[in-house]
Amino acid sequence: MPKLLKTQVQQHTDKIKHLILSQKAFAKPLAELYTMLRLQAKYEWMAQTYHLLLIYTNEQQTKQLYHPALLQALLSLGQMQEAQQIGNFLLQQNPNDPETLKLLKSIHSRKESSLPAYTPLATLSKYTVSKTAYKKTPVLPVDWQAKLAAITPDRLTALGYYAKYKQLGRAPKTYRSILRTQFDELTLCYLLQLNRSVIAVTGALLEMLLAIHLQEKYKINRITIGTQHKKVFDLNLHELISVYAKKNLLSSSTLRLCRAARMQRNLIHPGKELLEKKCLTPSGVQICFLAALEVIDELLA
Repeated sequence: MPKLLKTQVQQHTDKIKHLILSQKAFAKPLAELYTMLRLQAKYEWMAQTYHLLLIYTNEQQTKQLYHPALLQALLSLGQMQEAQQIGNFLLQQNPNDPETLKLLKSIHSRKESSLPAYTPLATLSKYTVSKTAYKKTPVLPVDWQAKLAAITPDRLTALGYYAKYKQLGRAPKTYRSILRTQFDELTLCYLLQLNRSVIAVTGALLEMLLAIHLQEKYKINRITIGTQHKKVFDLNLHELISVYAKKNLLSSSTLRLCRAARMQRNLIHPGKELLEKKCLTPSGVQICFLAALEVIDELLA
């Protein structure tokens, strides 16, 4: 088989991403891509592809990304927690699949044989435990551990973090540091699934990006909104989006994402959750993150 190039993988990934966004079946081309990557032992590329596609899938579609080849890749890269989660799901779907059973057994064996770092072997024996009463050391909640495990260089690469951080370096020097700080906070909250924080920080970042661009690129310091003459940094997100729409300063797709992100901010109000029983959804949080990425792309290309 000819050597697989990164550009080829990107082309296949883009096609699958288009199918996902179009709500079309993508299982077959995804399986073909996974198979090609596995045959050439490109496990890191496979994990990167998986994490990238995660950004574009909803909760139901995410399960369709799971595959024994992906399980093998994550296992090979030592990403045990994610591998275990995917393996458990695959086993539920097909309890007799020999490949999944074999890979899950391998995960179990590794856990059994892995000793904690710097643990003296003698302490593994129950006979070395003190006879006196002892207090159990508190541990992080399991859910927190899973979220922290998602913060890896590969995951950041797949999210486009490094590319966007570099793009933010093109912002005016006066604002560069605060924009990067906000983007760091947004990315961290997104990886940790701190949904309310993602929505709040997205709004702040979008407002700053849009206001800075009006002032620095178009030399607009004040805007007339109704009967008021406001400074650009006094405009709220709704007003900024309206200005960009009226002046055709952003593409229609990016404007649509920005409007959707603004609407998500209403859902973090307690009245919406308690009285109207409207809750945040993973897809809504994803839209906020994507809106930030697209605005950075358009304004700091």
